[in-house]
Amino acid sequence: MWKAFVLAGLLMWGISFSQQKISGKIQSEDGDILNAVLIVDMATNERFTSDDSGNFTVSAGVGDELRFIRTGFMRESHIVTAADASQPLLMTLTRLVQEIEPVKMLHLTGDIDKDSKALHKENPMDRVNKAIDVPAPPEKPREKPSETVNDILLPVLAGQLNLQAIYDVVSGKSRRQRSLYQYEDFQDKVKWIRERTATEFFTDAGIPENKVDEFIQFALLTEPQISRAIKEKNIDKALLNFETVFPVYIEKMKKDK
Repeated sequence: MWKAFVLAGLLMWGISFSQQKISGKIQSEDGDILNAVLIVDMATNERFTSDDSGNFTVSAGVGDELRFIRTGFMRESHIVTAADASQPLLMTLTRLVQEIEPVKMLHLTGDIDKDSKALHKENPMDRVNKAIDVPAPPEKPREKPSETVNDILLPVLAGQLNLQAIYDVVSGKSRRQRSLYQYEDFQDKVKWIRERTATEFFTDAGIPENKVDEFIQFALLTEPQISRAIKEKNIDKALLNFETVFPVYIEKMKKDK
């Protein structure tokens, strides 16, 4: 009798840990096919992608969690069962609500000639800048912090003295400027992620809603790939790297209690 229990246990163990082929299709809530959906097996960290027809095939074990990620849609998860190998999955992703920028209204006078000119008005300098390919000014004009080597030592070697640079370095102004700029850039990254990602993406992974910003900051410090993804304006890449930080932060929360 005990041999039968042992055999059954081994059989269940083998089923649980064996990999199986799982196929399916991904669509939106409107029934539109979704290609280029990133599929991550959270147990093995293997990644797959849906094709142009929304179809996908993955290798996963029973009990593995598959996460489906696509820009503009809420993340979905599916826990693999033994039955998934024998029948195709149909995954539906829900579109995120997008904020539409307000339309700028022009004051119309009723004079067709004047109103037409106003609608097609363009700054002459903008046309010149476009023609000669002048780069646009930075979004945040900043005073460049003075540097000891470039702004003090090099001018001294050339027989010049930059008193303002010396004051900025000695007084600590340059160091404070660099710290401020780093803080502002860091907060801009957090804002960029929040504007493009639903809160549910984080809460579904076990992050309390009141700790989402804290988690994003923790992830930015822990996983450099997220900052690179933001620089590339690649939200898919950023979300994928957040997945690797979730368990680390959740474990940290447990220890902090």
